[in-house]
Amino acid sequence: MNINEIFTSLSGEPDGFGNQGGLATFVRLQGCNLNCTWCDTTRAQRPMPPLTMTVEEVAAACTSRHVIITGGEPLLQLEEVTQLIDLLCPYGRKEHVVTIETNGSLPCPIYPAHTRYETFRLVVDYKLDSSGMNEHMTQEIFDNLFELEVIKFVIKDLQDYRQAKEVVLKNHHWSAKKIFSPIGHDNWPAVLATEMAKDKFEEACFALQWHKQLGLP
Repeated sequence: MNINEIFTSLSGEPDGFGNQGGLATFVRLQGCNLNCTWCDTTRAQRPMPPLTMTVEEVAAACTSRHVIITGGEPLLQLEEVTQLIDLLCPYGRKEHVVTIETNGSLPCPIYPAHTRYETFRLVVDYKLDSSGMNEHMTQEIFDNLFELEVIKFVIKDLQDYRQAKEVVLKNHHWSAKKIFSPIGHDNWPAVLATEMAKDKFEEACFALQWHKQLGLP
């Protein structure tokens, strides 16, 4: 597998398992098919990996029960990610639970939703206009999420907020949890929270990136 880094830290965002604030091993894969303007892990975009590991070596490095596979873009290494899930979550045993953070541009044919329920869950970004990547969103992956999985809107400004609201209301059939995650200047999270409260917007939850607030990786 093409690895950027593996580390253990607190899970700073909603992850589909209710483990926000809990310990997790993060497997950051190398390489991404998008180039978001506000990307905070540009070091993981490069296609050439600084480290190559076997799936078995990666599994052995996952010391926490909760494993978060992120990137880069994990679904670019679909075959290896599938093998890793099979090692971490062997049939009939719940040795680990796995969250895959993906960027919304690729379908996820790993397992159907009823199988995913016990073994892993998806957190899928919906890229808004400020990312410069909105045209790459794949409707299929959002349509196929179930209620415990997460659609994350990274929101930079009021234009993003209005666009995110429009997307959520237009796709009222999406059953996954929707979260609005602010990025930008220090006062922006309070502005976004105030706007959501003023609008009585109940279709999404406000979520800070706690690891960023605390200076954690």
